[in-house]
Parts: sequence; C-alpha cells; structure tokens
Amino acid sequence: MVNIPLIIVIVGSSVSTYNIGIPSMMKDLNCTEFQATIGLSVFALGLGTLPLVSTSFSEEIGRRPLYIGSLVVHMLLHLTIAL
Repeated sequence: MVNIPLIIVIVGSSVSTYNIGIPSMMKDLNCTEFQATIGLSVFALGLGTLPLVSTSFSEEIGRRPLYIGSLVVHMLLHLTIAL
C-alpha cells in the first residue's frame, strides 16, 4: 500500500529543491528572478488544478494505480532537476 505521508514529504521536498536552486539558476542561465520563478509558479498551478482531473480517474481505476503512476512521473521529473 502507498504511504500517503511519504508522498507529502516527496512533493514538499521537490518544491524546496526548486526554490533553493533559483539563485544559481539566475546566475548560470543569466535570467531574471521572474523567469526563474515561472517553474515554481507552474508547479503550484498544477498542484492546484490537477486534483480536479485526477479525482475522476481515481473513481474509475482506483487510487493505487494513480498514486504509483504519479510518483513515477514525479520522480522522473525530479531527476531532471538533479541532473
């Protein structure tokens, strides 16, 4: 069974990881603070709107496959931040 508090920790850590990298992103990519924070804004937008769509899927296919699929996609996207 998927442990819900573990999912909360994973999502929370990814937000702080992106936030910590903003100063070095601004320096390395020579971008403004606004441009660097767009990724964080899109993440917050997705975090607010994705449950509207995923709720109907969880009713159809169940929660476990949805959690596992979401975690796999999340970890792959988080890996791109690390690399």
